Amino acid sequence: MKNNLYARIVGLFLSVSVATAIASDKVSVQASSDLRVTVIDSTSASDARALVHTALGTSLSVGMTRECKAPVQVKIKVADAGRAAKDLKAGSCDVLVVIGNSVPPVLMKNGATVLKATDARSGDLNRTFYLLANTSDVAMNQMVGLAFDHAIKSATFQDALAGKTTSASGLAATAR
Repeated sequence: MKNNLYARIVGLFLSVSVATAIASDKVSVQASSDLRVTVIDSTSASDARALVHTALGTSLSVGMTRECKAPVQVKIKVADAGRAAKDLKAGSCDVLVVIGNSVPPVLMKNGATVLKATDARSGDLNRTFYLLANTSDVAMNQMVGLAFDHAIKSATFQDALAGKTTSASGLAATAR
């Protein structure tokens, strides 16, 4: 009886091993070329705010494309701090960008890497930008950080902050 039970268990393990080996030959991995960004913005909803978010996405895309040496699309989503913290922790977004005078405490609980940039033109504390990345991949954090630096300094983003659109940016909204 024991021998029969052992034989069945060994047979089960062998069949699982063979099935796994066969299945592993068919596995393929696909990487996404999208950077999922959640924005937390303390300013009121307006056309100007939407223009800034669009310019941020465009500029981050250009910066990430330059850093990765391959096209990277940036998908921007706006959320409140609580939702954004859950998204970052769950991996539903790659990075958070906070536009405001400080990072909400709920976002600091997960040990995210934080980069800070300010709008040097205006000196407005509500125009401080924080990038939070919660990845253990140091190289990825570095690439996103360099792309963030590029985005904040880009003419497209600076024009959006000033309420202007540029023909080169492809941004159709007009700030009021």
